[in-house]
Amino acid sequence: EVVDLCVEPVKSPRGPVESALRLLGGCNATIRHGYERAMYLPELDEIRLPWPSRFTSGESYCATSLHETVHWTGHASRLNRQFGKRFGDSAYAFEELVAELGSAFVMGHCGLVDATIEGHAAYLDSWLQVLKNDRTAIFTAARHAGAAFEFILAREMPSLDSGALLPSEE
Repeated sequence: EVVDLCVEPVKSPRGPVESALRLLGGCNATIRHGYERAMYLPELDEIRLPWPSRFTSGESYCATSLHETVHWTGHASRLNRQFGKRFGDSAYAFEELVAELGSAFVMGHCGLVDATIEGHAAYLDSWLQVLKNDRTAIFTAARHAGAAFEFILAREMPSLDSGALLPSEE
């Protein structure tokens, strides 16, 4: 299956933050706030984030939330990403690379071009090691990131001005 990653950014009059929130809301992931750092916990199938006020901007909050949502797509009940056999001890680093690429695709779609995923510079060495050890890893990561991108986009909440019916109107 070919995934088209050359998607034009959303031209929403409400902006990139609303576009990102419509994607996040459409996924209906369990998101809990009040934690020291952002993470996805597969065993609980929940995303944990600091309070939005702890981020440098609304855009950075959305970027970090989207990154964790890409992790969320890998759960066994969704896209079932498992890299243990191929990547062994590097499976965690590889999943982080998938999430970084996937969130970049989603952020580009939303127009979050100046947003940063806070705290991710520390992963750079582990990604480089994975890529150095497996020259085809970037292609595999991009394929999985593209699948996560499509999964998230397919669940986008409709805009109220798009003419879509609200549940109470159906």
